[in-house]
Amino acid sequence: MEVDNKINVIVVDFNSSCITGINRFSESLKCLKNEYSDIRIHYLAFESERNMNRIICKNGSYKINFYYPNRYFISKKQKKMYMEFILYEMSKVFCGMNNIIWHMNHLALSTIVSYLRSNLGGKYILHLHCLPWKYFIKNPQKFKILYNLYVNNRFDEFKTEENSVVNYREADKIICLSRSANDYLVNIQQIEPSKIIKIYNGLYIDLNYTKEKRKELTILFVGRVTKDKGILDFLDAILDIYNNTMYRPKIVIAGFFVISKDFLEQKYKQIDIEYLGQISFEELKELYKTSTFGVIPSLHEQCSYVAIEMAAFGLPMIVSNVDALSEMFTHKKDALLNELIIENDGVVKANKKIFINNIIELIEDKELRKKLSENATKLYFENFTLCKMRDKLVETYKTLIN
Repeated sequence: MEVDNKINVIVVDFNSSCITGINRFSESLKCLKNEYSDIRIHYLAFESERNMNRIICKNGSYKINFYYPNRYFISKKQKKMYMEFILYEMSKVFCGMNNIIWHMNHLALSTIVSYLRSNLGGKYILHLHCLPWKYFIKNPQKFKILYNLYVNNRFDEFKTEENSVVNYREADKIICLSRSANDYLVNIQQIEPSKIIKIYNGLYIDLNYTKEKRKELTILFVGRVTKDKGILDFLDAILDIYNNTMYRPKIVIAGFFVISKDFLEQKYKQIDIEYLGQISFEELKELYKTSTFGVIPSLHEQCSYVAIEMAAFGLPMIVSNVDALSEMFTHKKDALLNELIIENDGVVKANKKIFINNIIELIEDKELRKKLSENATKLYFENFTLCKMRDKLVETYKTLIN
């Protein structure tokens, strides 16, 4: 009997109604099974909706969906039964399969992946799509403590204060998206640098698309409409521009609304805002080509897919000088970088004065917009194509198995 030596990558993910960067990454892996005959991609997805558990096989690849219960409403006994049920179902498919790689994309699923790997074998890749401690931005007092410990190199105290439940050391390889994430893994989680590889996100984008710029001055925001994505800081800066200058830019917001649209309409009723919600990529392409410039005012961010898309389409942009964004872009070369400040109470926000100056500079300086546009597109081809990401990923898979 012929031995199947294909690499079986099991991509472990959450299904969500809100399209995230992780979803975009998982979707991009579909190209591997078409371009690499020695790699087979399977999908294991968990979802919060109480749908039927499903196992579907197509051309040798499995797509498996399980309900994921809220951890706050499940006892230890129920959790044990749940894990055993997942293992039982997965064993039907993967028991005895060769060359398994568990590619885990959500830290919340790390316990499940560790359990499955220990019972079914294989290698384990932890893909760090975020800096988890940055989510404490929602808790300013806690964030201030962590931030001060980190910048003062008090890493042991930081680790105790953060109290992460993720066991990073169980992974055979950790993929991160930036230097800041690499430093967190080395300094806080004490991971050997040889176990870490930095792979930027990458996209294939068909740029054979022509569309005239809108005649009206238009500034584009794309992404989840949340405080930590910087939407309130951005609109506060625009409101100041409306009140104190002659400029009246139209603002277009495309993304999943976490902050309610009603709240934004009431607070920023003076501003000309077009609220689009979550739209298709075809619709986004038109916005990228027709808007005057874009903004990515995130309070924390890794290798943003929106930033990659804007760069590919040559949309001039203002981005926060934070995490991966500060690594991806160079001020006044391929983007304008906006500083963040941490107030005494631990609240993180954009430097409003610099933000306003950056916006006005891009409004007034057509040559600067042209320069940023050309350089951003070059940057996309140099660093953020799907081919570059795919090649590094495949090399990582093959190195782990061989």
